[in-house]
Amino acid sequence: MTEGIDDILEFLASTERNYSIVDLSVTLNIPCDKCRSIMNFLVKYGFVNSIEEEFQINPKIKDILVDSSEEHPSEIRPNLTI
Repeated sequence: MTEGIDDILEFLASTERNYSIVDLSVTLNIPCDKCRSIMNFLVKYGFVNSIEEEFQINPKIKDILVDSSEEHPSEIRPNLTI
């Protein structure tokens, strides 16, 4: 289930528009019932806002996701001074 959560959050963080369950399900290739369960979870815990059956990422969560993706942790090298 975390794969679906990650996919949905990353997708919503990359756009400004609202999406329905069907839109997200088709776009991300996630079964509609699973997508609905994930969205209920994300709304319940404040990751996503729901407006008339359409969803958009919470702007605070978007800021966190965008900031963390810009850091490129795989490119950070430890300081190995001997």
